[in-house]
This record gives sequence, C-alpha cells and structure tokens, in this order.
Amino acid sequence: MNPTLEKIEKEIEAKVSPENKEGYQRTVIAGMKLMFDPKTHANMELVKNPRARQQPVETVAAGVAGLMWTMFMQSKRKMPYEVMILAGTTLLAKVIDFAEQGLGIQFDNAMIAQATKLLAENMFRRMGITPQQLTEAIQKGKAEIDQHQGAPA
Repeated sequence: MNPTLEKIEKEIEAKVSPENKEGYQRTVIAGMKLMFDPKTHANMELVKNPRARQQPVETVAAGVAGLMWTMFMQSKRKMPYEVMILAGTTLLAKVIDFAEQGLGIQFDNAMIAQATKLLAENMFRRMGITPQQLTEAIQKGKAEIDQHQGAPA
C-alpha cells in the first residue's frame, strides 16, 4: 500500500472516538464488502467505465461519497456523522489503493488530498451543510477553544 494511504488510515483510526469505534469498524467492513465483493465489484465506476479513469480523483471521491450516503440512508440516518466521515475517508484510501494496485492509476499526494477534499465536500453537500456553514462552525469552535484556554483556571 502507498505509504501516504497507510498513514491516512492510521491517523483516521486514531481519531475515532471510543464510543464510535465499533460502528466505524462495521462501516468500513460493510463498505469494503460492497465495493469489493465479486457480486458488486463490477458496479464500481472505475471498473465498469474506463472513461471514469480519466478523472480518477473526481471518480473515487464521488463514488465513495455515494456509497457512504447510501449506507447512511440505510441506517435510517442514524449513522453518526463522525462514523460516516471517518469511515468514508478510510474507504477512500482503500479505493485509491485498489486503483493504484489493480488498475495502475497512480495517485500523488496532491491527488490524494484533492480526492479527500472532494469527498468531504460531496458528503457535506448531501447532508445539507454548505462550505460557509462549515467554515462558520470551525471559526465558532476555534473561538470557544481560545476563550476557554484564556479563562483563568
């Protein structure tokens, strides 16, 4: 496996909260089964559509986002967002590894970063979260952390 992808997987797994570890692992296993089971593998866009390989970054990001949205909907929208986003990122790394190993499509670090960004944007859009809302939430969280850290103990 590409060392960058290995690092991403390890860092993602380290970020999963203890209460979501089991759900994360189940989601990754289910996603891998859906992507790589012989009965469904031929449905992967990279496999069935050679033209999709001309834009591998967009293809893998859209494919994994679609898979995660389907799994989220099958959970009756009960899958925690943390699980959906972190498992989705892990599955993205697995698809990129497959594209490299199985199809000979090379991803450099910039392509991996772009695919990860597109995956997040696609998932947030499906959840109805705009980039502006996300930026505002991050800024609010940062301000709260700064305020908390500046407060006397």
